Amino acid sequence: MNVTTLRHSQFTRSAVLFIAHHFLLDPKGIAGGISEHTVGLYGTLIRKYSKIYKIFCYSAEDGTLYTFDNNGGVANSVKVPMPLALVKVLAEARKSSGSIPLFTTIISYYYAAKDKPVSFLVSFFILHILRIMGFANVMIDIIDPPVEVQDIFESPPLKKALFGTLLDIVTLKKGTLIWFCSNSYQEYLTRKYRIPYERTHVIYDGSFPDLITPKPPRREGPLTIFYSGALLHIKGVARLVESVSKLREKGIDVNLLLTGGLRRPLRPHVEVDTPWAKTLFVNDWFEWIKILSERADVCVIPYPRKLHWNLTFHMKLPDYMAAAKPIVAMYGRETAYILERYKCGLIANDWKEFEEHITRLFNDRRLARTLGESGRKAVEEFFNYANLANTLHEVIQKHLKVS
Repeated sequence: MNVTTLRHSQFTRSAVLFIAHHFLLDPKGIAGGISEHTVGLYGTLIRKYSKIYKIFCYSAEDGTLYTFDNNGGVANSVKVPMPLALVKVLAEARKSSGSIPLFTTIISYYYAAKDKPVSFLVSFFILHILRIMGFANVMIDIIDPPVEVQDIFESPPLKKALFGTLLDIVTLKKGTLIWFCSNSYQEYLTRKYRIPYERTHVIYDGSFPDLITPKPPRREGPLTIFYSGALLHIKGVARLVESVSKLREKGIDVNLLLTGGLRRPLRPHVEVDTPWAKTLFVNDWFEWIKILSERADVCVIPYPRKLHWNLTFHMKLPDYMAAAKPIVAMYGRETAYILERYKCGLIANDWKEFEEHITRLFNDRRLARTLGESGRKAVEEFFNYANLANTLHEVIQKHLKVS
């Protein structure tokens, strides 16, 4: 086996199969972080490279396999179990090649596995056999590792934790290549599962700068603090409300705008109903972006000290940046790295420092606008899905194998 780049004719197109939680291509359907990731990274790659690759997408949510045409549109779809979808893709891909083709499977893990784990494991076994035979590459897109994410909401039962670890070991150990959402997770999971570092890559999440109108913080007057996410105590929302209340008691004219994607909030959620704190439940991404652009002055990430939040790259971060808003975040090794490297926000080690940062931005609007402008620039130059899809294309090309 040699690593090479295929000649891109209609007879040698390598097949690419995405296995995701659900299928979504149009930004109008975005309702949350995972769907934005699917539309942004996978959707952009499909639109840009459908003439180069023979592209398929499997929705684990409803068991539908989609086939795309050369223009990135859906040519047809069929309901089929995940294991049979792999066989069908291999058979259909062969029609555009003179021999049995190699195809690359990109798995959106853990979301592709969580609803139907048995079907996923059977499918992964088939992929592993195809990989051994030299017919397939298996790329793992680590979005939210199950064990670390479960630990945020509860101490997972031993059975659940063991099963999550088993899924991790099988999936991460046997993939051709694994990419992570952050440098911190790359370092942590390669060490945890003893994965060779050369089999890993980092591809951050991004935003759609063409769809987001940047609007800097107001030069004077009240400062609106904007939070996006579920209104849960475990996400630090209650402490956020308390801190804003303390700032107001000190005479700092700040308001709080909380936006969530659940019209029926999970419990125990935070009750907010004051003249200076408003809650909006928004399930439409464009409506959320409009609110973010027009009403926010400072965006915050109030999450407490948990392993996942310390290591992950928050999907909301590049949208905050694209809207040209300064960011104030609690803790978070990866978040601190991003805010400091791109000079787009401030990191707080405790709630006292958080309040000091908000006070500083209230008094220094020039700094607030400078941080926001730096964030927007970073999205235009790096954290955008057009750029990230190009990176994914390069990663796929680097790992194509031809017998």
